[in-house]
This record gives sequence, structure tokens and C-alpha cells, in this order.
Amino acid sequence: MARGPWSDQKKCGLPFSLRHDPGMNGNGGITMWIGAVVLALWMSGCGRPGAGSHPDEAEIRAVLQDQVAAWNRADLAAFMEGYARQNTTRFASGDTVVQGWQPVFDRYRKRYTNAATMGHLVFFDVKVDPISAEAALVHGHWRLERSGSAPTGVFTLLFRLFPEGWRIVHDHTSQAGP
Repeated sequence: MARGPWSDQKKCGLPFSLRHDPGMNGNGGITMWIGAVVLALWMSGCGRPGAGSHPDEAEIRAVLQDQVAAWNRADLAAFMEGYARQNTTRFASGDTVVQGWQPVFDRYRKRYTNAATMGHLVFFDVKVDPISAEAALVHGHWRLERSGSAPTGVFTLLFRLFPEGWRIVHDHTSQAGP
């Protein structure tokens, strides 16, 4: 088996071998072919450490961790720092859609008036899917542990990169049925 940076063709998903093909003779045919393969591998990220992960995934996850920490100390203002301060920021849940950072904040303040109603928030099974260098879709589950109830559900968040960092511009959160 060949050794080298492209020797593991199965890992990279290559359906062919990178060994020399005697049928490719002529004016640099093999050189052009190898150059095309190298370019394709480089563009796909195959063989690079961390290939396929979003370059800012850790920063996005940090925003979520900060939100959970803020929620669990009943600090809605700090929790809202994870959202973009834009009039287009959107929150959807059930049959309700709220648009604008301030209306989203107002909705949270109306529904969660104290630490007891807020409970203890947990996010789990969180997956960050890159859309571009400046956007990512985040999927996950949530659980709210509080006295007498423990609602759970799923969320889908659209993050955008702003000068101040990664922020949520769209939040679709739903609660699991009874």
C-alpha cells in the first residue's frame, strides 16, 4: 500500500487509486492528472486536520454556553447578548413569531419573571452546521428543569457573524408534546 498524504483514499472518499496509470502518457498527462487530484483534495479539505468542522464552531458553542450560564443565574439581559441586536432578529415558537431584538427580550421577560420560572436550562445534542464563513445553522435539544415540571424540546438557530462576534438572528424553538 502506498504511503503519503493521499495514501488513505478510502478516508478521503476517492473511488480510485493514485498509482501511476501507464495509459496516461504524453505531454505531461500524468502531471496534469496528479495536479487536478491534488487541487480537488485541497479544495475539499480532505486530509486536513479538522476538515469539515466550522472554523468558528468553538466561538458559536461559547455563545450557547454563555447563554445557558446566564439563564441559570436568572440574568435575561446577559442571555439576550447571544442574539443580534437587530430589528430583523426573529424568534418563533408554537404559533408565535416575534421579530426584533427588543420584542424578543420583552417576550422572555413576560414569560420568565423570576429564577423559579426560569429553572435550570440544559442544551444537549448540539450540532453546528456551517452555511458559509459568516453563517451557521445550529440544531439541538433543550431541557428546562424546574420545580414541578421539566419541559423539553428542540431548537434550530441561525447564527451570523457580526463585528461583535457570532449572534443568533433566527431562533425556532419548540416544546415536546405532553
